[in-house]
Amino acid sequence: TGPANAHLDTPDGRIWIRLEWAALRKALGSKDADRKIAIADALTFRAHRRSLFPEAAKDEQGLEMHEGLANYTGLALAGENVSERVTAAIGELDSGEEKPTYVRSFAYADGPAYGILLDDLAPDWRKRLTAKNDLGDLLGAAIRFAPPADLAAAVKQRASTYDGERITTEE
Repeated sequence: TGPANAHLDTPDGRIWIRLEWAALRKALGSKDADRKIAIADALTFRAHRRSLFPEAAKDEQGLEMHEGLANYTGLALAGENVSERVTAAIGELDSGEEKPTYVRSFAYADGPAYGILLDDLAPDWRKRLTAKNDLGDLLGAAIRFAPPADLAAAVKQRASTYDGERITTEE
């Protein structure tokens, strides 16, 4: 598949995906309530980014399902235990953030993170997977996530937790 995802080369696209990844990193390294909060933050940043770009959800979903799942699968099969898979997923987020463009590379970074978190919170998620699924929606269902009514206010409040000022300045 070849969705455009050109929005991920704009400052807003890059800021909000980097914040999503920062929250995913925290979720991967956390447990219980802290993990749920970090996942909710990641999904809130994702929802906000997608609210700014009308085609974002459809375009991102296509590449995450095609390339993100493939990268998750390789990582899941290569890791001998959960700790190794988590470390590898965090490494994918870190290296993904260093790419000069996220248009095609973003799914390689976040696909493993979503998959590893789903493995923990919804172990049978792969059995129910279809090409129409969205990894963020699946993870949201696993924690019973509902986006905040005022996304703009929520992301403004939560961005500082993930070094949002530095990310914004960099972008």
